[in-house]
Amino acid sequence: MPNVDPVLKLEEFKHHQNNFSLHFFENFIGKLYRTTKAYVACMEAHPKEFGELSMKLRAIEDLRSLEAQSKLHEAYKMMHEFADGNYELFK
Repeated sequence: MPNVDPVLKLEEFKHHQNNFSLHFFENFIGKLYRTTKAYVACMEAHPKEFGELSMKLRAIEDLRSLEAQSKLHEAYKMMHEFADGNYELFK
């Protein structure tokens, strides 16, 4: 089922992303989030590009920084097509 929600622009994403950044935490919770359908499908479809972006995000200490927010938005846009809705990515 394709994502029924439109892709959010960066400013909208910043306000609605909730737990999206947990996909890129270097801990047990991050490992769990990296098993979600959208993350796995995106990694399979774009192993080099998404894999490199994921590693960069996992190396950033403060995922609230401007640099991190921009990279998180890139990851969100890539994963968007593999999720049923934004809720799935942000929960």
